Order: sequence, then C-alpha cells, then structure tokens
Amino acid sequence: MSISALSELAIKVVADMPSFPPENVVLDKLRWAWEQLLDGSELWREDLTAIDAVEDQADYTLTPSAGVVIRVIKVEVDETELDPSEYKMTSASTLTFEEDSVPAADGTANIEVEVAISPDINGTNGPAWVLNRFHEGLVWGARWALYRQLRKPWTDPSPINENRDAAKELFEEAQAKAVIARRQHRTTRPVGFSA
Repeated sequence: MSISALSELAIKVVADMPSFPPENVVLDKLRWAWEQLLDGSELWREDLTAIDAVEDQADYTLTPSAGVVIRVIKVEVDETELDPSEYKMTSASTLTFEEDSVPAADGTANIEVEVAISPDINGTNGPAWVLNRFHEGLVWGARWALYRQLRKPWTDPSPINENRDAAKELFEEAQAKAVIARRQHRTTRPVGFSA
C-alpha cells in the first residue's frame, strides 16, 4: 500500500472508535502526529541549494524545498565543515555566522548547509518515503491525540485509559524507530507529497 497524502490515513484512525470525530478533527490530529514524528526524530533532512558567499555578510537566508527549518545540522564553506559554535540560527530562516567566521570573500555556491525540517503550519508537506514507512505510527499518534480529548463522543470512558495508553505506547515506538532510521541512514530526500 502506497500512501500519498495524510488524509488517506483518516479512515484508519477512526476504525474501532466508539463514534467518529469530525474529519477536520481527525486530520488535525494526523498533522499533529506527523509534526511530532518529524520534529522528534529530525528524520526529514535536506541539503539545501548551495548559497553564494558575500564578502563580510553574516546573514544568509535558508530556503528548504518545503516545510520549515528546525535545526542546522552542518555548514560547510569552501568544502570545510564549520564547528557549530561558528554559526547560529537567528530566525526560522536565517543562518548567521559568528564574527570570526563571516566569509572574507565572495564565492559562488560555496556555502553548503544541511538542515532538519518540520512540516509547515498546515503540516501537510513532507517526504512520501517517511509517510509510507511510518504511517501506522502516525495513525496511533492521531488516535492518542483524540483519546486525550476529554468528554468527547469518540472517547468512551470505560476503555479510554487503556486505549489511550496503548496508542501512546505504539506512537512512541514509531518515534523511536524514526530516530534509529535517521541514525542508520542518510535521509535527505525530496518532498514527495502534499495533502
């Protein structure tokens, strides 16, 4: 089964629930699980398009193919990797070199940056390979988020604690697997879906 959009998982989220939450609530909880999985694991990484250095310019805009940068993984200038103390993120899209590391000369495509990315505010863009590999974990994460809502028709009080705890455990297991996947493999991939 190949998943191409988060919305395709909605039916799996509500299966076996006492009553069905509205579709927009289910999709919101799927987006929440998607963001939590990607933020927690930093599994979605990308080598950005190389940036031209400008003499004595400290700030550079980072532009991922989709989503937002949550952390700079690595910076290379003229094929030399910088120590993390030589740069910092000063906004969600700005890389700032520390005073001693500011490029001293112009250069063409000589600043290379690898970043970890999180979904944008809509939480719908991301790599299809992650969605396909971790879709079951996303379903459990969305269920856990739904079960945590109190006094809703879809949270039957009798088995709710048991269902909530099981969903939480399975989601956390998926998050741990995503961290392991990131550690074992280089994970830079192009964006593969948009819900």
